[in-house]
Amino acid sequence: IFDGLDEKIVHLTQNRARDFIRTLWSVLPDAMLPVGKRPPGKHQGKLLLSCRSHYFRDVWSQNAMLTGEDRENIDRSQYPAFCLLPFSEAQIRSYLTDFLGDATHADAAFTLIAGIHNLRDLAERPYLLHLIGGRLGELEELQMRGETVNAARLYDLVVRSWLNRDDGKHQLDAAHKRRLMEALAAALWRSGDKQWDVDRLEDWLDDYLHQNPAIAAAYANKDRSLLKEDLRTATFVLRPDSEDKNFRFAHTSLQEYFLACHLERALKEKADAQWDMPMVSRETLDFLGQILALQSQPEAMKSLERLLGADCLPAACLAFQYWLEAIRHGHPEPKPAHVNLTGANLDGQTIRGRSKEQPLNLRGANLRCVQLNRSRVEFVDLSEADLTGLEARQALFLHVTASRAKLVDADVAGLSWRHGTLDHAETAGTRLELAELLQVKATGLVLPAPPRATKSQCFPQAYAGHRATINACAWNPRGTAFASASEDGSLKIWDAASGQELLSLTGHGGEVSCCAWSPD
Repeated sequence: IFDGLDEKIVHLTQNRARDFIRTLWSVLPDAMLPVGKRPPGKHQGKLLLSCRSHYFRDVWSQNAMLTGEDRENIDRSQYPAFCLLPFSEAQIRSYLTDFLGDATHADAAFTLIAGIHNLRDLAERPYLLHLIGGRLGELEELQMRGETVNAARLYDLVVRSWLNRDDGKHQLDAAHKRRLMEALAAALWRSGDKQWDVDRLEDWLDDYLHQNPAIAAAYANKDRSLLKEDLRTATFVLRPDSEDKNFRFAHTSLQEYFLACHLERALKEKADAQWDMPMVSRETLDFLGQILALQSQPEAMKSLERLLGADCLPAACLAFQYWLEAIRHGHPEPKPAHVNLTGANLDGQTIRGRSKEQPLNLRGANLRCVQLNRSRVEFVDLSEADLTGLEARQALFLHVTASRAKLVDADVAGLSWRHGTLDHAETAGTRLELAELLQVKATGLVLPAPPRATKSQCFPQAYAGHRATINACAWNPRGTAFASASEDGSLKIWDAASGQELLSLTGHGGEVSCCAWSPD
């Protein structure tokens, strides 16, 4: 058994690597002879070579190298290739029991692993499970010292262990490899691809070294082909067993982690242009928040605040999404003096502050032409914000304050606004009669007249009849009447023109929370 073939040949040129493998074959002198030409009755023995398949550029070069490139008269049928399968849950638990000494500790460890983003999937790889298991005690010690322990901390420990394990076969410095992985994660995300073929991957390395001369200078005397082998073999990318020549990160969560590290590095180095990229996953932003939580980073917060008020929309949207994730998970939050999201598409999103007492502060924000269609906006302060051209069709606003906001030429058809303030808001060109405003304070608000409306329809009317809060209203299909649902347990029908109560339905045992009309 020769274990870790790649750890030896990664340092060798192709010709020397072939000679090395040929030397290994000499252990079995007759192994290369066809079955019919081997000495009769002689036991041939068996030879096992283990190797990371992604050492090879593609499956064809792998097969050629391991069979002597068809120049050694090797009978390929005598040389099967096997791929290591992922561990099952039962195997993971069995390993942890052996590693930790008893089933109780193993169950606790498995629960910890399963509770951290995608760590359960990483643990299916035997070597990664070994790394994770070896760090569990260290995590417990950190917790006892009162230090922050989260998924980012564990991923950092695993990455350090992984790089240290490959220390003997690095062509690239471990610190440089980490930067390479961060840059590669960002480049893959920007490309919109989950994997690249080997040619594109190696071309990317050439471009990266060209754009980073300080790093390239450290390898001026290195064979570039060896650097590329090192990138494929001893980093966090691999060629899956199902692919002939495509490479990707060993797991999606590793790419998300390195992408978060890339964004954090850009904040510290004030490299704002690195944030100009397509929206990343929520998991990536969660990793970023956890990384920022590990130590105080005032410069990073200043960079986030600068991005939120700058003119680069993709970067501002990315920083804004981080802000929302930070509120959701309790990560460090920016406190921008100004927010500029002009033209942002936030359709279908949930935009939520901490509470009514701690709303998301968007006072005076530039939100011109922002799209909030079908979005839920809750606990947000939009006072004096510029909402000109806002699209908020079928959106839900809860406890939203918009005093003196500029809500001009907005499209809010079907908007349901419950609890909040529209005091002295400017609404020219906005048809608020298509929206549902319930318990919204609107001192000084003048509703624009709808087209061809009668005088009685141009102004709000008061409808007295319910004995408790109104939860919802709904127009009938012709717009001549509407229904109102109340906490008093009734649903009432009103004539829209006169304000007269037409019908009261009182059969509910509790409050009525919603109402709607049949289309016919």
